[in-house]
Amino acid sequence: MIVAISASHSDLLAPVDLHFGRSPFFGIYDTATRVLSFVENREMDNSKEAGRFVVEQLLELGTTVVVAGRFGNKVVEILRSKGVQMVVVAQGQTVEYIINRIK
Repeated sequence: MIVAISASHSDLLAPVDLHFGRSPFFGIYDTATRVLSFVENREMDNSKEAGRFVVEQLLELGTTVVVAGRFGNKVVEILRSKGVQMVVVAQGQTVEYIINRIK
């Protein structure tokens, strides 16, 4: 399973970013290999469709679960249609905390 975690910066101790489409980075965690890597959100400054483009970027990586503080309505529709599970977490949780909960 590939899990994408919205992150405020590209490190294990980064807080989960509250805004999916505007998150600067995503921690990409592969539960099979237990490898974490980070990708930059290339569309975070896109004024209208950042969320849609981020979904495309994450789907290209094989993402099946996405973790963020919140998801916009359009993104929710797209992720549901693609069968991607969404997990909303409370403010202050870190990428490390999420990974430890997945293990």
